[in-house]
Amino acid sequence: MEGTMRAMQLVAPGKFELKEVPIPKCGPDQVLIKVIYAGVCGSDFGAYTSGYMIDKFPRIIGHESCGEVVEIGENMVGPLAGMNVHVGSKVFGTTIGLGVY
Repeated sequence: MEGTMRAMQLVAPGKFELKEVPIPKCGPDQVLIKVIYAGVCGSDFGAYTSGYMIDKFPRIIGHESCGEVVEIGENMVGPLAGMNVHVGSKVFGTTIGLGVY
């Protein structure tokens, strides 16, 4: 999927900026999820206030979200496209296994 998306980026502790960024590429073992809702948890708050667990800025934080699968990688099986999904607490600041936009 080509194009851009709006993303609230943590650019420094205590500072967010709304930016247009490229939509992540979907790898062969990944799914691309269009985020509809994103939650804020304690580790997100720590990242915001002190940079907790952030190795570089800017960073799109938030690892508890839900959305729609809009693209699936060539190695993925099943009727995943169009499914509504929840991304749980196992993902923090990474796109391992999925691309979230």
